[in-house]
Amino acid sequence: MRIGIRQRDGLLTRRDGLLAALVVAGFVLRLQGLDWDQGRGLHPDEGNLVRAAIALGPGQMIPEFHAYNDLALWLPRLAALPFCDSTSPDCLRGAARVLSAVFSGLAVWAMAAVAARLAGGTAGRTAALATALLAATSAPLIQWAHFGTTESALVLLVALLWLQSLRWLRGEIGPVFAAATSALLVGVGFGFKTTALVCALIPLLALVQSRGEAARAGWRALRWALPLGGLAALAAAPSVIFAPGNWLDSMRFERGVVAGSIPVFWTRQFAHGSGAMFQLHQLWSLLHGAGLVLAVVGVAFAPRTARPGLVAGLGYVLVHGAVVASWHAGFVRYLAPLLPVLVVAAGMGVARLAASGLRVLRALAVAGAGLWVLAGLDLAASYQAPDPRILAETALATSAAAGAVVGIEPHDTPLPGNLSALLLPLEDTDAAPLAEALARSDWLLIASRRNWAVLPGHPDAPLACGYYAALASGALGFRIEGRFHRASPLWPLLAPGLSVEETRTVFDRPQVVIFRNDARLDAGALEAVLTTAPGPCDARTLGRAWGRAQ
Repeated sequence: MRIGIRQRDGLLTRRDGLLAALVVAGFVLRLQGLDWDQGRGLHPDEGNLVRAAIALGPGQMIPEFHAYNDLALWLPRLAALPFCDSTSPDCLRGAARVLSAVFSGLAVWAMAAVAARLAGGTAGRTAALATALLAATSAPLIQWAHFGTTESALVLLVALLWLQSLRWLRGEIGPVFAAATSALLVGVGFGFKTTALVCALIPLLALVQSRGEAARAGWRALRWALPLGGLAALAAAPSVIFAPGNWLDSMRFERGVVAGSIPVFWTRQFAHGSGAMFQLHQLWSLLHGAGLVLAVVGVAFAPRTARPGLVAGLGYVLVHGAVVASWHAGFVRYLAPLLPVLVVAAGMGVARLAASGLRVLRALAVAGAGLWVLAGLDLAASYQAPDPRILAETALATSAAAGAVVGIEPHDTPLPGNLSALLLPLEDTDAAPLAEALARSDWLLIASRRNWAVLPGHPDAPLACGYYAALASGALGFRIEGRFHRASPLWPLLAPGLSVEETRTVFDRPQVVIFRNDARLDAGALEAVLTTAPGPCDARTLGRAWGRAQ
């Protein structure tokens, strides 16, 4: 089949019908299923952003919440205005998710354009198509696109900065335009997240590799591009000027959280460490193993002409990755800006192996890309299935008697409909309150792994090991009544395991378990069980007890 590709100076243009189809497919996979939680707002970071954006208005132009900078709050508010009530949580949440999906879809095109320029010529056609395929079906990119947060914006920022740097290195654009657009992109990125400033390394690394008159022109442009970028950053985040104290306090708090000096419940999962090996494992999992191997192949066998562009991208990956690896908090979303570089490298690896004369290498390319595509399509399909927390609430509403008490875990509630919810004091040092709460509970709801995979053995929850071990063994008198997960065609094979960072499942694909209080033990008997020597309470043992570790 002949693909209609027109080239100009060896560069792929938009007349490539197959490339356009892949970009469109990327948009479709990201825009479908955006109402995956049926208006419940079950993503906590997104909820913080939405609540802060709702508070903005004529009387409050500067936000009070600065974990995300001003543009991240104002943009969904402004985007929602023509379509719905921008003070409604549902409206703002929908606008934020649509923006995230659109940013992620645009990044598919940008990454393909980068690959075309790096590989060059006829090889660039194949590299662009392979990269577009991988970017369109990337499971983490699809997942982040369904959240109204800033990960997709940062992915697009890195892809566009890299693209502009390559265009300048190839002489497609002049130093003035390259410097101006790069400065504006970094400034706008700062409006979403302060860490976007690190992305300025990409054009700077391209600049230091230039030679002759191009280099001199680039350094001259940098003198005015830096203040331009600073002005753009202040325009995108005016809180830095008008509320510097509050903004700096937020930055100090965020720095304390990521460094581990400020303990918060959402970093307890890193009590046993994170670091470089943990993050490398995260990347391996995000790219399904084969993707990381393909990326290494793409870099190792890249043409000599691609080296300056690769140095700009890989240099940024190494610096950003080293910074993230040094943090105590190892959230997977911190790796999002690395994905454009790794996806492009993997796409080039697929193209290089596919062009090989050896059948075994072509088979490896097909197998690696096939696994990647299957994982992405499986994740996308999961957003057509109901959220397991909603399924569990429906089951409780059907099975529980009127006025029944449902024990729920801290920091992980959805409330069980119109039933009476009772928060379990899992972090209490005295067994009596927990025993009393269990005795009063007709049902228990475990809404995710956020507590049972973290609290056993944690110093903040000395009773947790005994509680979960006894719950798993049936010693507390509770029996599993139902298990729920978000269905997808390949879920048993491709669901993330317990070794990955918890937010990959907690936010949108948790395993939910309902227990019924069959034995009706009194508080005294329950306290005696809770204070006896616990059985196995490691996460894998508990995961098997709940039906399937995830």
